This record gives sequence, C-alpha cells and structure tokens, in this order.
Amino acid sequence: GTIISAKTPNELKAVLAHEIGHLAGGHLARIREQAEIAAKVQAFSIVLGMGAAAAGAAAGVEQMGSMASAFILATQSATSSNLMAFRQSEESTADAAAIKYLEASGQSAKGMADVLKFQQAGGNDCNRSQVVLAVTIKDILAQFGGLNCKGNQVSHFNQ
Repeated sequence: GTIISAKTPNELKAVLAHEIGHLAGGHLARIREQAEIAAKVQAFSIVLGMGAAAAGAAAGVEQMGSMASAFILATQSATSSNLMAFRQSEESTADAAAIKYLEASGQSAKGMADVLKFQQAGGNDCNRSQVVLAVTIKDILAQFGGLNCKGNQVSHFNQ
C-alpha cells in the first residue's frame, strides 16, 4: 500500500530503502520466530487456564472459571502487546537503515519524512504508534542539518 501511495520519486526511494532495511536486518525471520513464541505462550496459557477452571469446578470453587478466563485473556493481551512492541522496534530499525541507505547513496531524506508524516496522519491504515512516528520524524530532522521543524511537522527539506 505504501509503495502505491508514494507521490514522488523521493517517497518511493524512501519506501524501498525502508523495505531493504527489513530484508538486511533479517526482520522476516525474526518476526516469524516472535509470532511462534507468542502462539506457544498463548496455547500454554489456554491449557493452564482450562486446567485451573477444571480443577476449580471439581473442587467446587465457583470463581475459578472466571479467574481462569481472565488469566487466559490477560496472557493473550500481554503476548499481543509484546509482539506489537517488537514490530515497532523492527519498524524503527528499518527506518534508521533507510536513512543510512539514502544518505550513503546521496538521496534526499525528504521522501522518508513525507511518508512518515502521511502515516502519522493515518495514511494506509498505518498501525504504527503515533509516538514512534513523531520520534522517527524528529530523528530524521536531527540527522540532517539545515532542516526546519515546527513540532512534529516538517516545514522544509532540501530536495
């Protein structure tokens, strides 16, 4: 979606550099590993919760079923949050790599900032944290001299 949404050659270069950052960082394999770990933790929590509910029912403890359900849901929520945090970290790493690749090849970082601003505004149903996007935009500004910034908004980039 982000490639199709690119409005300028600089934006397209930035998106491609970001995706190359994912490939170079081995992110595909690592996200699979993290997803497998999350699935195992969730399955284990379901088994434990069901066991606790069964034991509670056998012992006549009325609240055990509700507590077991809460345990299962809490574990699934925590696992999902951990996986999302991992993905945010991978996105930030790919952003940093993209900046390095653009800089090393003599390309402008304007496209990167524009893509991130588009995502920050909700473009492409981006599920990246608004805080992470704002920090990334500020990081881009900090790395490149002569850029003007007002808050999180980029007001000027050298073409």
